[in-house]
Amino acid sequence: MSATQKSKDKSSTVFGAAIFINLYLRNHSKSEKNRALNNTRNIPAFLKSRSSFTEEEINDFMKIGKDVEMKKGDFLISAGQTCKSFSFIHEGTFSFLIMNSDGEHVKDFSGSNKFITSYSSFVTQTPSQIFIRAEEKALLTQWSYDTYQQLLYSSEHWKQFALKIANYLYLRKEKREISLLTETAGQRYLNMLKEFPHIVQHVPQYLIASYLGIKPQSLSRIRNQIAHPPKLT
Repeated sequence: MSATQKSKDKSSTVFGAAIFINLYLRNHSKSEKNRALNNTRNIPAFLKSRSSFTEEEINDFMKIGKDVEMKKGDFLISAGQTCKSFSFIHEGTFSFLIMNSDGEHVKDFSGSNKFITSYSSFVTQTPSQIFIRAEEKALLTQWSYDTYQQLLYSSEHWKQFALKIANYLYLRKEKREISLLTETAGQRYLNMLKEFPHIVQHVPQYLIASYLGIKPQSLSRIRNQIAHPPKLT
């Protein structure tokens, strides 16, 4: 092959790579813009479903939020820390954990399009008793405790919103307690899948078993029974 031909081939390769990179950056930028657009829609929709916020109130709230990215395994809060922020989850799955010498015990899960915080620590400004960990890559928007206090005194809408969140958390806690006492592990597993459809893709089986109050071996049996139901004769 002549030097001229080699030069042409090299130029062609470089040109092709440049086109690929340009297309990737353009598509990536478009994807980021679409994700940002969806993010700005999700929060207002959630707020409006809980209280009669004005557009001005929502816009002011959106402006003071801080976007945060988390890697799998990062902690939003650790036991012993005082929670100084609350967040809206755009993407990601989180586990609420008690960690001791016996291992990791799941108190709850949370996922996309929900607000998240260590609630007791946040409202009382005392050290958290739980860990909150990202079980996959996550994207959130975050606001400070001081902002929360200012919002409560700025509008009756925010007081109504805070009350509805508190009521929701209490009812959720009571529902989970009753479920552990009255439902079978299989029923609890199916209910979990309704609330968190993609959780099995992101959360280890031992954590799901802990959430259900059973051993991992029992969870394996339940999943196998659901995947292979007995044939009717």
